[in-house]
Amino acid sequence: MARYYIRTGTLYREEDKRPAAVLKGAPAGPKRVFLPDGSLALRISHRGREYILWRPDGTEMAVASPAYALGEDPHGQYAYRMPRMDRAYIRWEDREYILTLERGGHYRLWDSDRELLVRFTRRGWGFGWSVEAPDTFDQPLLCGVFAFCQYLGFENEFMAV
Repeated sequence: MARYYIRTGTLYREEDKRPAAVLKGAPAGPKRVFLPDGSLALRISHRGREYILWRPDGTEMAVASPAYALGEDPHGQYAYRMPRMDRAYIRWEDREYILTLERGGHYRLWDSDRELLVRFTRRGWGFGWSVEAPDTFDQPLLCGVFAFCQYLGFENEFMAV
């Protein structure tokens, strides 16, 4: 497993502290992932309740659909709280993955066989995220999955209108 960390939108390799990819964009809005040389690697946006990862040529690469936590009925009587979303189902190049929001605000990406692929662990308030992923996992894609994590986190925030 390779180790990285994310701080202020930049993915760094833990071993040499060099940037591997940069995530730019508004927290809940569209985002772009750039390589260290400044070239565009990915675009991320959302369409309704789906999160979409786009290739630079504009074709869809992955689509994530958030889901309510087990036992949380979005149509139930919740006078005291909102139903919580704790996972997103991802369709990615003819494969299925599950992104889960764990207690403590940590995220995990699982494949369809429930094998852990990527782990995002909060490093404390203001200190970014630790990331563990297979050595073969594309670094800009880690930023794309992290953007999906951010979108999933925003699903649970109360909107004051």
